[in-house]
Amino acid sequence: MAHYTDEQRADALAVLRANDGNLSQTERETGIPKGTLRYWRENSSNAAPLELQTQKTESLRGELESVAYRLVRKLSERLNNTDASVQQLATSLGIVIDKLQLLEGKPTERTAVVSELTNEERTERIASLFDAARARQSGYASQRAD
Repeated sequence: MAHYTDEQRADALAVLRANDGNLSQTERETGIPKGTLRYWRENSSNAAPLELQTQKTESLRGELESVAYRLVRKLSERLNNTDASVQQLATSLGIVIDKLQLLEGKPTERTAVVSELTNEERTERIASLFDAARARQSGYASQRAD
């Protein structure tokens, strides 16, 4: 059984957070088995000290921000010194930005709430719309009859 230092556990947990809790991705990136990562995530007493986790998360955030800035510069240079396509760089930038958002505890998706009506209010609203449509339809029918 491998023994991991507090620093290695803190690094791995920061990567896990940046990967939105994806154990398989984090295993590929860190080489630490999923079961171990899951255990650390679910048993805080066996994880690295919180202060060290925070420090590692901030360090990873700084590295990702640096990568994001370099990718933006590459995009703006129109790929002068790289073999990567614009699409590859843009995709990489999107991934890095998502990871930064996750590290900051921010959402990576936006969802709009269309309505906060109760089911009863929704039913009443639909019924009133049907009534209004019927009234318009009968108004059109009476205008044609004239």
